[in-house]
Amino acid sequence: MKKFAGFTLVELLVTLALILILSGLAAPAFTNLFQDNRARLVTDQLRQLINLARTEAIRSGVTITICPSTDQQNCSTDWQAPIIVFTDSNRNRTIDHNDRVLRQLDLLRENETLQLRASSNKKYLQFNALGQPHGTFGNFTYCRDNLLSSARRLTINFVGRVRAHKDLDGDGIVDGTASSPIAC
Repeated sequence: MKKFAGFTLVELLVTLALILILSGLAAPAFTNLFQDNRARLVTDQLRQLINLARTEAIRSGVTITICPSTDQQNCSTDWQAPIIVFTDSNRNRTIDHNDRVLRQLDLLRENETLQLRASSNKKYLQFNALGQPHGTFGNFTYCRDNLLSSARRLTINFVGRVRAHKDLDGDGIVDGTASSPIAC
């Protein structure tokens, strides 16, 4: 009598059930990994925009503005709108005939928010020819679905340098000042 080497239907169903159970257990970890990577991507792109503006202000000797814009011409206050970086020779936060757009970026997706808390409650950043924020420094806070675990913060200091906040106490939430977690 010949014996066939292979799997029985029961062995195949048990193996399939184990694979489904293990993948169900791993799914939340993958979700957290994707959210963490997305948060890192957004803050990295925002940091690059800020550094571009600062570098271009130093290089060109002209004020550079970073702001959200719904019409790609004038600054708005809603950081959910696309972000523009442009030369702003008269510092009026509007792209005039002698200004030029350096970069446009639609940074956010659905359920993501970006807030700027800046000095004097300004809703834009400007860099002068020395690379310093022209009267505006503060921080950006990124959140996804209002989850603290997805929150990230970038701080722009008074000389224009950008610093990313970290999770100092190991609780999985990025800390703001004095080791307290940032809020969405």
